[in-house]
Amino acid sequence: MWIFIGRNGGFYKFNANCPDSEKVGSGPGSCGGKKLTLEQMLGKAKIPTKERIVSSEFKQQTTVENTINEAAKHGIKVSLTYDANCDEISSVNNILNNTIWYRDNFPELNINTVASETMGNTYAKVNAHGIIRINKRHARNIKEAKKMLKKNVLSKFHPEGCDTLQSIIDHEIGHLLDNTYGIVKSKEFIQIIGGLRQSDIANGLSAYAASDPINEIISEAWSEYKNNPSPRPISKAIGDLIMKHAKKH
Repeated sequence: MWIFIGRNGGFYKFNANCPDSEKVGSGPGSCGGKKLTLEQMLGKAKIPTKERIVSSEFKQQTTVENTINEAAKHGIKVSLTYDANCDEISSVNNILNNTIWYRDNFPELNINTVASETMGNTYAKVNAHGIIRINKRHARNIKEAKKMLKKNVLSKFHPEGCDTLQSIIDHEIGHLLDNTYGIVKSKEFIQIIGGLRQSDIANGLSAYAASDPINEIISEAWSEYKNNPSPRPISKAIGDLIMKHAKKH
């Protein structure tokens, strides 16, 4: 059995559960044993791999106004403050397209609205009422927001591929998915993270996830699962687990 000890402690195997041949002490983390690769540790969870649905009937538009109107046709309420000459139309299309995808594939979340508001340095929030809120400052200047997010990815603070406003929204929705489906309490999740140390999480996912695994690893993994064309083992295992639980509801 493994246990997470503190923010900086990492995951350790109980000494009492080790074979005598693997015991190297009497305190936390005193189990030795064979060194497994990250893929081998995650493989123990036996999470089924299924093709993900990543699109909806949303039709890409060439102006922000038309993009908002297209989302409205699909029942999404949109109240965004934006630059009429926005040069990041693809980002707006992506956000509203994904909003419909969440609404169609995770009805329990009741995702129904995208709005912008003033919120300090926070990029985005998603509440339990299904409202996605984007920082008004970033909605007005998406290109600048992407520059800052790219720096976070390059420094490995956030996962690979998570350098857009959509990736932040996905992170926040990851918290809702966890709360809705009880991912963190599931046996499969414990199997996935059981053999991981903080260094594994930092290198295989992100520094932010490693700083608070219990609260952030699911959201960071889900963000990479949705935004990295080739999600790495941790995000792939957790993303597949979320999809598995969603299909049960």
